[in-house]
Amino acid sequence: MGLHSKFLKSKEVLWLNSKKFFLDKNSKTITFFNKNNYKNYTFIDKDILKKLINISKKYKINFRLNLHKSSKDKFHDMIIVSRKGASGDIHLHKKFYTTYHLLIGKVVFFFYDKNIKQVKKIVMNNKKIKIIRVSPKVFRSHTTLSDFAIFHEIRKGPYNRSDIIKK
Repeated sequence: MGLHSKFLKSKEVLWLNSKKFFLDKNSKTITFFNKNNYKNYTFIDKDILKKLINISKKYKINFRLNLHKSSKDKFHDMIIVSRKGASGDIHLHKKFYTTYHLLIGKVVFFFYDKNIKQVKKIVMNNKKIKIIRVSPKVFRSHTTLSDFAIFHEIRKGPYNRSDIIKK
């Protein structure tokens, strides 16, 4: 059994469940959604961030903790836990702005023209740049440079694959 499979059957998944998150079994990546139906708020504190890093270290995985309840929600709030070298595909969102807020670590974002020629590189870290807002129709990708990074991604929902163009 691989580490990915072990994680899905682990006490850490139970811990996330106790924190009001459930595993999305239909996602292409390891993704949890918020199931906090009784409160008007959800919070992520330093202890939870430390626990997320420990989970990523132990099982050598990247994953996403969605603060929203469904891919159909009108507003998407995602905590992304990423290991060194992990990269996002070159893609754009046709309609929506996306904001990235670095919480821990170091991540480089690359921006491309319509011919996928790199036109800009921005390194996010805890010393200088912490937030990037990207307009619709801008190709981008990212790579984690530190051992671990956690960033908060925000954009309008609902999630629709047809809104994303990948290269």
